[in-house]
Amino acid sequence: MKARWVISILDTMEKLKTNIPSIEWPFLILHGEADKITKADGSVLFHEKTSSNDKTLKVNSRLNMACRLNN
Repeated sequence: MKARWVISILDTMEKLKTNIPSIEWPFLILHGEADKITKADGSVLFHEKTSSNDKTLKVNSRLNMACRLNN
């Protein structure tokens, strides 16, 4: 992973954190509990902190990061 790419991701994450409360558009978050790269906690926090009145969070224990069913 190149350093420039990591810095860009970290900068974007910081900007997003400060702007989350101002998000008012409708959205749907699908997150798999079997995701080994990112925890569902981040999706839950994002869902809780936004100002949108039309938002849905679905965390499924049978889905992985690509939202494929784990058999």
